Amino acid sequence: AASEVRGANRAATALLDARFPDLDLVSHERLKELSAGARLVVRTGEARPYANVLLRCGVFF
Repeated sequence: AASEVRGANRAATALLDARFPDLDLVSHERLKELSAGARLVVRTGEARPYANVLLRCGVFF
């Protein structure tokens, strides 16, 4: 998630802190760079600032 969420979106900050306590925050610019490699994008229509999150999953074998 973008580190800017902390100052711009209290609702998203609370949700992220509750659900993902070990979440890594990066700058909004870095988040956009990382999204260029996405294989799937879900557009929710969320309009609040910095409500985007990148999720990575994989298999450890």
